[in-house]
Amino acid sequence: MDIKDKRCEVCCKEFAKYRCPRCSKQTCSVKCVKEHKATTACNGQRDKSAYVPIKKYTENHLLSDYQFLEDVDRATDIATRIAKKFPNRNHNNKKFLKRTANQKGVRLLFLPNVFTKHKQNTSRTFKESPSTIFWCVKWIFPQSEYTEIFEK
Repeated sequence: MDIKDKRCEVCCKEFAKYRCPRCSKQTCSVKCVKEHKATTACNGQRDKSAYVPIKKYTENHLLSDYQFLEDVDRATDIATRIAKKFPNRNHNNKKFLKRTANQKGVRLLFLPNVFTKHKQNTSRTFKESPSTIFWCVKWIFPQSEYTEIFEK
């Protein structure tokens, strides 16, 4: 059945002219499209990561996937340029701390930057005393629901 043969799924009066890329609901006008988005909380954008069976995979899906990969490449390039423009000094301190700990026979691992605990970790070394490590240790006492952070 073609889209021209079906009535609008919102007002049920007119023949459908549009199909929602996200949920495939058929509508007849911009008014019905807006009503559809408001009542169903549909954003009208195709889910780019949704699985499409190979039998239903069309040239439009291929083009959309290609555009998605180009967008990812563009975002990666922009992030790399920003990182080069504004180097994260804390990252260099973490490298220095890891090297110092390694020299002392301590295998030091860090969580990825996106984790809150990575940001809370204030363990460090100073250039004035490069062989000294100032550790940040978080003690959690589950029975008493007490938490203490020691920085020495």
